[in-house]
Amino acid sequence: MGITNNLKAIEKDFIILGYTETSWKPLRKNITYGAFLVRRKLEIMKTKAIADKKKLPKSFKVNTTLDEYTN
Repeated sequence: MGITNNLKAIEKDFIILGYTETSWKPLRKNITYGAFLVRRKLEIMKTKAIADKKKLPKSFKVNTTLDEYTN
């Protein structure tokens, strides 16, 4: 399947879960899943956007709940 063939590259930007018989688990190769759940890693994108917008120093912390940062 295309997802597992490119799993490392896809996981850089997405969280991918597969549904087994009882629950959702992180996707791994060579396991049969009944369904997939894919979610973009928004926190990473949001952090990059805040850093670009405010010209932050290289070392900072972002509180994504409040949209604030501290050095």
